[in-house]
Amino acid sequence: MSGQQRAAPYSPPEDGFLKRNAGVRCHPMNEMLPIESLFRFFFSLAFISAGAYSLTELLMNLRKIRAMQSWPVSTGQIIESKVVKDWVKIGSIRMSFYRPEIVYRYIVNGREYTGRRISPAEIDTAWQEHAKDKIMQYPIGRTVPVFYDPFWPRDAVLHKELNVFALASHALVSFVILVVGVLLLTA
Repeated sequence: MSGQQRAAPYSPPEDGFLKRNAGVRCHPMNEMLPIESLFRFFFSLAFISAGAYSLTELLMNLRKIRAMQSWPVSTGQIIESKVVKDWVKIGSIRMSFYRPEIVYRYIVNGREYTGRRISPAEIDTAWQEHAKDKIMQYPIGRTVPVFYDPFWPRDAVLHKELNVFALASHALVSFVILVVGVLLLTA
């Protein structure tokens, strides 16, 4: 064994790529393993897609709300009025939300329809009292005006007014999701 020479450990050449690029910091995405970069890219893409979809949906709702202003009115009757409790699980946290469930029957051109929408943009609430206040306005048997789409009469609402809080919330959440996706992609 004494006659054999040991091989020197590998060390990169002093000149070459490392020397030319000394002090240059790579983009953090380039420092990750390929699977991590791929995961981050697709995660970012999912956020960007969800934000873009949500903003597109918001714009379509705004167009529909504008069209609703010219919808004809029919007379309807409340056939169901109750508060519904929904559960949402976010990670290990379970949250409850309440929403008023109002069902009404109305007639257009001799045909009977059933509707459930109160207004163009409704938002669930964490407060049961808010939902109870809403159903108190619509007791079973009450006669109500129903605004319906003349081209698709089963699309109807009880109020044509714009719920600014619901639309602003939708816009804010959509924008935040979109920005998070872009930041994840560029970070």
